[in-house]
Amino acid sequence: MAGGPAKDLYEFLVESELEHYYNSLHNDLKIQTVSQIKYLEEDDLLDQGMSKPEIRRLMKYFRKYYPQGAFGKIRKIINTTLNKESDSDSRPTSPSVERAKPQPGGSGNHGSSKHIISSDAITLCKVLGKGEFGTVQQGVWTNDEGLKVQVAIKCLSKEKVNQGVAEFLKEASNMHSLDHDHIVRLYGVVLESDSLMLVTELAPLRSLLECLREPALRASFPVITLTDFAYQIADGMSYLENKRLIHRDLAARNVLVFTKDKVTYVKISDFGLSRALGVGKDYYQTNFNVNLKLPIAWCAPESINYLKFTSASDVWAYAVTLWEMFSYGFQPWAALTGEQVSASIAFVVRYICVQFNMFYIDNVWNSY
Repeated sequence: MAGGPAKDLYEFLVESELEHYYNSLHNDLKIQTVSQIKYLEEDDLLDQGMSKPEIRRLMKYFRKYYPQGAFGKIRKIINTTLNKESDSDSRPTSPSVERAKPQPGGSGNHGSSKHIISSDAITLCKVLGKGEFGTVQQGVWTNDEGLKVQVAIKCLSKEKVNQGVAEFLKEASNMHSLDHDHIVRLYGVVLESDSLMLVTELAPLRSLLECLREPALRASFPVITLTDFAYQIADGMSYLENKRLIHRDLAARNVLVFTKDKVTYVKISDFGLSRALGVGKDYYQTNFNVNLKLPIAWCAPESINYLKFTSASDVWAYAVTLWEMFSYGFQPWAALTGEQVSASIAFVVRYICVQFNMFYIDNVWNSY
């Protein structure tokens, strides 16, 4: 738990002097752990007889143990905007805005399917994309129950990865621990074939970047829908931040588009593999490590200069991702080389510092 050791729900309520609500929360609202309190709405608590001062006290103690990160605040701002637009606009909104209320504990159906998968259970169908690491292919996985599941398979050629095997397995390990509505689901890992494979859920509508760049699909993504996508991405990134994970490669190309029951939603993908091995022209090779390539147009200055990645640098990448979304897929810093992008960012940072009478911080800005 960020901010302290894990706390039992009853102990938490005792500390906040609300222990008499334990049965209501545990039995009626099905809250099992302290972390699940974040899924509660004020109306849920009012219906259980909790007064508004008591609700404020509950949330005060909750924030003590689960402090809200940058993405949590962004998510709250966007959600407020969406609610205001829904209240003030009588026109029908995009189906994507009709978000289902999250259930305590996440989706709850991921854990049992995460395991080592036999190569015999995988059938490769067609190539979806290629990179320096290998390929991403569409395929079919026959699971333990005998059901055939359409999947995306990230394949790494053993001849090409060399040192990258450790990074590949690290990504798999990170994804195993993730369970969120807006994070791509991992089904399992194939280790016994000529290639290493990550088997994940398949996004039928491809990446958000591809959708935005296709003229025929633009009418399906009005501003209100993109705003809802921005909320969903912030929601997923807030989850990662609370897990103390840093994405380091957030971009529209790494946001996948899904549909279910006529509702369009997005999920964040790619945790680590593209960072380790580099994919395509979006990556800029730094002077610090000849084997490491960066998506420089999405990188904060400290990431470019010192390879320093934090939740704050993820927020920077999130801002660039928003620019991509609302420009309908324009390339950030188009036609500029990596060095020119770095110089341009330095100019912007200096200009902002001068305008707001800010001092350069540490040596990050001075290095320009």
